[in-house]
Amino acid sequence: MKKLLHRIENGYCPLPVALALLMILGYGLVVRRLGIYWDDWAYLWTKFELGAAGMERHFSFSRPLAGQIQNIVMTFTGKNPLTIQLYGLLMRTGCATLVGWLVFRIWNTDKLNAALAATFFIVYPGFTMQPIALNFGFSYLLLSLLLISFSLTLRVIRTGRYRLPLTIGALSLSAVNLFASEYFFLLELLRPLLICLKVRHQADEEKAVIKRTTQYSAPYLLLFMAGVLYRAFFNRTQTLHYDFSLLSQLKQAPLQTTVDYFAAIARDLFAVTVQAWGKALQLPSQSQLGSQTFAVYLAVIGLALGITTALFFIYSSRRKEKPSPDSVQMMLTGLIAMLLGGQPFWLTQSWLSFVFPNSRYTLPFLLGMALFMTGLFRFFMRTER
Repeated sequence: MKKLLHRIENGYCPLPVALALLMILGYGLVVRRLGIYWDDWAYLWTKFELGAAGMERHFSFSRPLAGQIQNIVMTFTGKNPLTIQLYGLLMRTGCATLVGWLVFRIWNTDKLNAALAATFFIVYPGFTMQPIALNFGFSYLLLSLLLISFSLTLRVIRTGRYRLPLTIGALSLSAVNLFASEYFFLLELLRPLLICLKVRHQADEEKAVIKRTTQYSAPYLLLFMAGVLYRAFFNRTQTLHYDFSLLSQLKQAPLQTTVDYFAAIARDLFAVTVQAWGKALQLPSQSQLGSQTFAVYLAVIGLALGITTALFFIYSSRRKEKPSPDSVQMMLTGLIAMLLGGQPFWLTQSWLSFVFPNSRYTLPFLLGMALFMTGLFRFFMRTER
């Protein structure tokens, strides 16, 4: 077991393979029994009855570029439920891998940080709409593009090579995220903080850090402002559908509205980081799954719990030391990411829950949740690096 842990820590055990195994254990065992759900029916009918142009028009009023991307996706998935479900699993696995890669690029002193963040992301039980694979496979795809964009920016800072093509690539991927959907729109504002964290590894003087962070962030902030202006003045379908009701309430009852706003933030952050994990302990009834599937379900849970417990005790038995500053940085970065991701819901008073259909509101929190939980976990482990 110690050899396995050593390999995971030093990168010899490929993270995507481990994540794919977790994905299969967590969601893939029943994939052949799943079908087509919710908006995926509308997407398939539009694509295969009205053609590619119909799909583009379907999204053109609120999410430009989304129709083109979904056209490409459904060209490969077709109407086959199994293929569509596998696509959803693949997108979630790929996205989790990129979360780990991003963590490694920023806090590259310990590869276990990357593995933990990716694991928290992929096994997160608060998002309960995974079988709606076309719809939310698209969400994972967009978040993946944003993560790749972040990574390209960090690579420019780290190496200084190919600055122009890498910056153009990062800006292009950022634009896809900003204009194709509103789910991860405000997560773009996390980029300056990630840039600052990376620049601090190379510059000691505060003025130099601020200057370089501003220089690297400027083109992305300009692109973000372009996205804000587009949604505010040229394509207001989504903002009209989800009205910023908080602003009108502030005029009528400023004190009570402010209290309710911060109460909603505290409630949702607690739900996303604490309450969601309780869902993993809610076992389905045997009558729902059938005796054979229920037995496999219990076996998988027991195996996963046993391996996790063994790894934890082996790792925590090492010599203790003070918590690394990285763990605190990760917690603060994760908290900021969650605060950014949740603003659209708090401003429009769209209430997060783990029940269909509002479980989808957990998606913009997932990156921040993974960072926060990883930092918290490492803070209390206090293990030797």
